[in-house]
Amino acid sequence: GGRTWHFLVAEAALRWVLGSPQVMADQLAHILTLTELPHVTLGVLDLGTPKPFAAPRGFHLYGDGVATAATDVGTSFLDDPDDVAHFHTLFDQLADAALYGEQARALAGRVHRTYRR
Repeated sequence: GGRTWHFLVAEAALRWVLGSPQVMADQLAHILTLTELPHVTLGVLDLGTPKPFAAPRGFHLYGDGVATAATDVGTSFLDDPDDVAHFHTLFDQLADAALYGEQARALAGRVHRTYRR
C-alpha cells in the first residue's frame, strides 16, 4: 500500500519480439491494463522524436537510497548517494522525453495491434 510505480519503456523494447507475437501481445495487453491503475504511471520513449542523449542500459530506482543497473553479466546494486543521484538525473531526462497518458497508451496500443495481426 502507498507505493507508486513510474515505468519508462522505449518503443524499441515494445517492438522487440521476444518469444512470439502472441507473447508480446499478451504482455502489451497487461501493460495497457496496468496503466488504468491510479498508482501506475507509464512513459514511452517513442522512436520518432529526436533525443538529446543515447539510450542507457536498463536501471531501476528504489526511492532515494538504491539504484540497480544492468550489466552483461548481472545486476549492480548501488547505494552511494552520488551514484543514486546520477540515476535520478538520468531518469528525469528520460521522463522529460517520454510520452504519457493517452499518447503513451495510443502508441502501445498501435504496437499491440501489430502483434494481434
